[in-house]
Amino acid sequence: MLKEDLAPSRYAIPMVAVYLLGHLVGNITEPVLYVKHKAYNYEGHEVTEGMPDPFVESLTHDSIIVQIPRLHGRINNRLDRVLSVFDQTQKEKGNPRMIRLDETLYADDSDMRHILHRLTSASTDEKLRRDMEVEDEFLSVVEEYDTTIMKQQEELKTMGHQLAAQGSQLEKANRQLLEQSDRLQEQNDKLQEQKDKLRATARLLRESGMNVQAIAEATGLSSEEIEKI
Repeated sequence: MLKEDLAPSRYAIPMVAVYLLGHLVGNITEPVLYVKHKAYNYEGHEVTEGMPDPFVESLTHDSIIVQIPRLHGRINNRLDRVLSVFDQTQKEKGNPRMIRLDETLYADDSDMRHILHRLTSASTDEKLRRDMEVEDEFLSVVEEYDTTIMKQQEELKTMGHQLAAQGSQLEKANRQLLEQSDRLQEQNDKLQEQKDKLRATARLLRESGMNVQAIAEATGLSSEEIEKI
């Protein structure tokens, strides 16, 4: 079926994802971010002709990111006022799942009173409270697991650096041993060359009639070595 054959009712309803974050995002100071997608061609230029298109809109979605820690003391518009009910500085002592709000601040706002009523009703629901406790326990286990994994990864990374350093030291020591071995071999070759010259000299002296004792004193060779020449 071609795109043109689809009736408008067959398109998916556009979706906006809202993320209420209990932590900060990088160095972004704005408490509320509106993230909207755009379409680009192969050259990287934005496509505006025919956009927005319901088919494209049904495949992707925009998002709103709320940094709750940055909401405190920043009520500049209607949205900030609504989101102020999530201000984490108002958490109850000993019960971080609950936020204590001053309802008098919203007495002149029927919409806000309705929101507070719904939130208050939810906070008194025993099943919801138990579900929140279970969720907190689960998140605590996950966080502990993640912390353990991160710690193990750091330890493995440190061990890897140590092994790499040890490997470098062993490689250096091996090169030094090879160099010493080469020097010893060179010295041994020179000694052997000198000994061969002494033997050749001893052979000539013996052929000339000189006695073994005199040859030994002259060359430093032993009598046994001279006898074997």
